[in-house]
Amino acid sequence: MRTAPGNPPEHRLTREHALALAAAEQAELDRRAAALAALRADGTFLGLLRGAPRGQTSVRWAAARQAADAAESMLGKWRRTLADVGRLLQGSDRPQVDLARVGTLLRGDSVPLAPAELRRVDRRPPWANSSEPQFSLAAVRSLIDGDLRLAERTVADIRAVRRAAEPRLERLAADLRAIRTVADPVTDAAVLAALVAVAGQLDSLREQVAADPLALRGGPPQSAEQFDPQPFDALAVELTSLGDRLASTVARRGELADRVARLGRAVDELAALESHARDRRGEVLLRSAPERLPAPEQLPGSPRSASPLGVRLRALQAGPAPDWRAAQSELTELERLVVAARRAADQVVAWAEAQDRGRVRPTGCVRPDCAGGALDQDGICETCDRAPARATRAAGEAS
Repeated sequence: MRTAPGNPPEHRLTREHALALAAAEQAELDRRAAALAALRADGTFLGLLRGAPRGQTSVRWAAARQAADAAESMLGKWRRTLADVGRLLQGSDRPQVDLARVGTLLRGDSVPLAPAELRRVDRRPPWANSSEPQFSLAAVRSLIDGDLRLAERTVADIRAVRRAAEPRLERLAADLRAIRTVADPVTDAAVLAALVAVAGQLDSLREQVAADPLALRGGPPQSAEQFDPQPFDALAVELTSLGDRLASTVARRGELADRVARLGRAVDELAALESHARDRRGEVLLRSAPERLPAPEQLPGSPRSASPLGVRLRALQAGPAPDWRAAQSELTELERLVVAARRAADQVVAWAEAQDRGRVRPTGCVRPDCAGGALDQDGICETCDRAPARATRAAGEAS
């Protein structure tokens, strides 16, 4: 280190000793130059040079970059000092070597440093009045080591946070992609809004990892803790919750589809039942004498509910995905109407059967174009395969 005025360093040394000291200094210089070159070639360092750090990262990166520049400048002055020593010592046939000058260069205060290389006022010796005070090579080594440590620690801290954060970002992004794959056909406004919000939070985290990773450390800038996973864990919890909500929505959509399918089959069955009820009603009206029938206002109606119910069901299937509660309500109403329509159709069939039980059936066909074939249990002629309508009407009148 630099000595105070009045205490000059010892310069008495031999040429061989000076050569050994110069070689040792060159080895120390080369080691530090290699460390600085490795730092400048580091991918994180290069990325910071090309990027635009913000916040805590910007502050520490500015100090680290200034430290690296100062170390490089001091290495240059160290290298020039050793070059001067080499020129003084070169040539074995030079009996008169200025060993005093060599000693001053190797062990005295011979390296002038600028304020930018010192960076902080407290690194200037209190007795230095010059704008570029001079330091010994040992002092320069110490200053370079401090600058390298500062720059390397900053780059290492940034790299550590990114290495810890990037796998978490990848997992979160994969979870989000999986949820989006399921959520694409879902139009539930609440789920989609939550999905957009979570995607925005993930983008913000990704941007912070790129621009201000040191803000994600577990403590203040100089703390030993390297990474705070809390923002990532919180987002993972939100994604899990969103996935559960979406799974519930998908399950409800499946239940809705099952109900629609069951209701579709029920409407088809209702259509068949109503067709049968209309046929039976028509047969009774055709075969019975008017005076044996109830008053028109008391006759059962002709059931025709299946067609409009089918129209409503197809509208529910063809339209945009409905609100869950609205769809449930519509299906419940349609199911209720199908049950009521089945009951009404069954009543028409029961009325027709009751009418048949009270009617005298002919035993043979009386159609003029038939040979009087026998009638089966349904009143159909086995010969002409037709119902003897006239005979039915005649039998009714006779009774």
